[in-house]
Amino acid sequence: MKAEITERLVEEHRLILRMIDLLERNAQATAEGKYANWRFYLDGVEFIRDFADRFHHVKEEHVLFTALIKSGMPVEHSPVAVMLMEHEEGRGYVCGLEEAAREALAGVPGREQAVAENALLFAKLLRAHIAKEDGVLSWRNASSPRGRGERCWKGTARPRPGQFRRSPKSTEQ
Repeated sequence: MKAEITERLVEEHRLILRMIDLLERNAQATAEGKYANWRFYLDGVEFIRDFADRFHHVKEEHVLFTALIKSGMPVEHSPVAVMLMEHEEGRGYVCGLEEAAREALAGVPGREQAVAENALLFAKLLRAHIAKEDGVLSWRNASSPRGRGERCWKGTARPRPGQFRRSPKSTEQ
């Protein structure tokens, strides 16, 4: 995978985290009864869906994760499976946030806590999620031809994916 692609994804994470900072700050204030700008939350949902999901997550899901799988990472019970599951979990929180913010904007009483809870849960999930992805991306960069890891393989044959897995017989002793 080209280092430029992974560097771009990490840069995009920084932009997403700026929105997460705002969501957290305002959601905490909403939970305390000090902030009721429902339009902010709907704008946040729009940013998350347009930038984070349709632009950024699509690259991860269709480029990054595909490349990781092609390089030998398993699809199931792997970081890729966890990241895909977290993308879906995040979409659920965004849906809940949008619904609660629309209802609050329409004057439905008592939606403040649902807005704050969905925003805070989404923010917590995404912070941890981005840290995991950045860890995978920095590992991939270190293994790329432009990274430090390439020097370790110079002049030697690279292992094939799965080459060093134990065979079922070796675990039956």
